Amino acid sequence: MPNDEYVTVAQAAQQSGLSRRQLARLLQEGTIPGIKPGHDWLVRPSAVTIYLKERRPPGRPRKAGTSRRLINTADTGHNTTVDSVIQGGT
Repeated sequence: MPNDEYVTVAQAAQQSGLSRRQLARLLQEGTIPGIKPGHDWLVRPSAVTIYLKERRPPGRPRKAGTSRRLINTADTGHNTTVDSVIQGGT
């Protein structure tokens, strides 16, 4: 961005949906680049946007091949997993 001015952590938090504390921690760790000319951190909104696009979603990653969904089988009237339907069970 040609005119990507620095903003305060509070402004960046409001724009990004992250908390001020989380943004300050990311700046202190160097995960997001910023400057600290005095007491407060300043950050470019584009740096926060890049972080949000590249970060890993929260939670444990799914294991390959373990996707299970419940389905309602009309003939039995109860829920079962997709795997058991494929295997011929209930």
